[in-house]
Amino acid sequence: MLIGLVFILSGFVKGVDPLGTSYRLEDYFQVFHLTWLMPASLFFSILLCVFEFALGLALMFSIRLKVTAWIMLIVTGFFTVLTFFDALNNSVPDCGCFGDALKLTNWETFYKNIVLLILAVIVFSRRKRTVPCFLPKNEVRFTGITIALFTALCVYSYAMLPVIDFLPYKIGSRLVSKVAPEPTIYLTYKNNKTGETKEYLSPNFPWNDKIWMAEWSFVSQRVNASGNNETLYLQDFHGADVTREVLSNPKGQLLIVSYDIDKASLKALGKAIELGNKATERYLSTAMLTSSLAKNHNFISVPLPMHFEFYNVDDVPLKMFVRANPGIVLLRDGVIMGKWSSYDLPTVDELYMILLKEPKKSEES
Repeated sequence: MLIGLVFILSGFVKGVDPLGTSYRLEDYFQVFHLTWLMPASLFFSILLCVFEFALGLALMFSIRLKVTAWIMLIVTGFFTVLTFFDALNNSVPDCGCFGDALKLTNWETFYKNIVLLILAVIVFSRRKRTVPCFLPKNEVRFTGITIALFTALCVYSYAMLPVIDFLPYKIGSRLVSKVAPEPTIYLTYKNNKTGETKEYLSPNFPWNDKIWMAEWSFVSQRVNASGNNETLYLQDFHGADVTREVLSNPKGQLLIVSYDIDKASLKALGKAIELGNKATERYLSTAMLTSSLAKNHNFISVPLPMHFEFYNVDDVPLKMFVRANPGIVLLRDGVIMGKWSSYDLPTVDELYMILLKEPKKSEES
């Protein structure tokens, strides 16, 4: 029962956020030099979640335990070895065993797997003496229906955003503290010819020198903030911090978020841009947040013209901000009022109706 519950919980919390799980898998693919699998990371993410959930069900209800016990023993043994080497090398800082619902260090994950392995050995040794809960014909029906429903939940959570949001950017969360000090932002640039890298305190770098900009390429940004570390930091083309100006808009701010333009569906991006253009025409402040801007200021060819501003944000917080590429976020005075994926976009009238709502008490805390 205990090991079954752990597998069900692990599969469920990852299954309600399959896109987040795919990001964790991509980290492992990079570490083990399996980058050719990265385009299929979402498929493997859903497959892993469904497998863990189904294995947990089989253990809970003693379904085909003679076979299930073998599978469980192999799986727990494999992950125990994997997490041991991960803990030694710290190659992937967050294994994502329980998604974003429960964070464990690599050593905590390894110790957890040791306990699971011990339980797996006990269950394996008693696999022939356990009485199943269902008749064989009912086992197939129960398992098939349950797996189908859970798979549908995973697909729905990918298409329509997670049904349970374990991330810090929930609807009602405040992004910008009115009293938090301004962050210090450092930018790293690399010389295209020599490979030399230099770090600059933003905006103190020659952004307006066209010759310099042609010779140097943006690499990364580092934020030294004594306030809330979960706050997004927005920069314009010149490297100036515009975080408060954009996120604290008291009249409402619509954000189109795409952590990587190259990986976004042009059809979905076109729908989001069309909404942004309509919102701009109706005097609702609109902007796009993306990490792709740093690579190329003329960064994309899209099916529609864009009549709003663009700002650069690191891809890691953007992946946490909204689990969609692209996704839509509506803010008012630094508070998240709504989030949508490109599969379920609101109308401009619906956005204004949401902005008219009074904020909850939790939003002002």
